[in-house]
Amino acid sequence: MSESKEMKTRLAELRSKKAEREKARAAKAEGDELVELELEEKYSKECGGDRGVVFEILDTPDGHIVVKLGEWIDYKKFTTGKQVNGTPLPEDIITFALANLVYPTREKFLAINNKFGGVAPRCANALVTMHQGRRKDEEGKY
Repeated sequence: MSESKEMKTRLAELRSKKAEREKARAAKAEGDELVELELEEKYSKECGGDRGVVFEILDTPDGHIVVKLGEWIDYKKFTTGKQVNGTPLPEDIITFALANLVYPTREKFLAINNKFGGVAPRCANALVTMHQGRRKDEEGKY
């Protein structure tokens, strides 16, 4: 009987901790949404157009990244550059993303990309989509 009581006590304790984590996640999600909406408002004005057309915001576990539609020549260099198995070289992907980065700082972007190596390719994909004149909602999420 005591094992059952201990189990119920432990279960209640773990459920309580889980509820606290979920509450903290929800609060963080609201904060992230606020930051994203503020960035969208700011860069809609600064970049002179709509999200997904002239700029894009990418969410990462370490913060948001904003890239803007850059010069056509940078896009051409990126898409016609050296590739391995049909994929641009990692350093070319990072160079292309950095050439069109507007937020955060270069150092913060590189730190995020060092931690989450798929961030620069996501930025490059967003930029290619914008250069091709496609809207994000037509392509699906990045």
